[in-house]
Amino acid sequence: MAKVLIVVFLAIVSAVGFGIQTQKAFVGVRITNQQIKSQVRLVQKTLVHLDQRFLASLAPIDALHLTFNFYNVSQNNLDPARKALTISAESYVWHFGGLSLDFQGISTAENGTRLVFGLTPESSTKIEAFYGITTEAFRGQGFESLNRDFHPQITIAALQPSESPVLKSKMRRLVNSEFYFGKQMVQRLDLCSEVIDRGTGYFGILAEAEFPL
Repeated sequence: MAKVLIVVFLAIVSAVGFGIQTQKAFVGVRITNQQIKSQVRLVQKTLVHLDQRFLASLAPIDALHLTFNFYNVSQNNLDPARKALTISAESYVWHFGGLSLDFQGISTAENGTRLVFGLTPESSTKIEAFYGITTEAFRGQGFESLNRDFHPQITIAALQPSESPVLKSKMRRLVNSEFYFGKQMVQRLDLCSEVIDRGTGYFGILAEAEFPL
């Protein structure tokens, strides 16, 4: 009898899976503005001109994104996650209107191993408000953020910690608080896996929500 039950159990698992396997996913906004992408390419070309070794460190242009929170998700809780995304987008538009973000300024992060760009002060205020809204929306659906903190920055290039201090020094040459990248009108909020989809060049999208017009 026990063997029969085991066989039945394995058959069910094979057919539908456990449904409880989790993966780490992030809530983010994809950068689609062509001016921003062009400016990032310009900075990356400048890096490579300084030292060819930077080629291996460049962030893929099609994968540029702004990350909010990380969560553990599974097939069983994708519907609540999708609901949280929708609540986040609708709540922000209800309170503040459309979400447009101006990106400006090149700096380094993580002990000089990453070259990043950030937001203007006004857009930083907007994104902090939106971060709070998304965090509460997901908490309301039973999700707890895995974040330790929130840094609204987008990576241009990332070095390994063990790489040459000379490269870090060269990277710092591009720090410029006035460099303007462009404006991103946020039209969609995504829950993404950490794996890039080879077909799209962007992270695999597990759930999404459009911003109301």
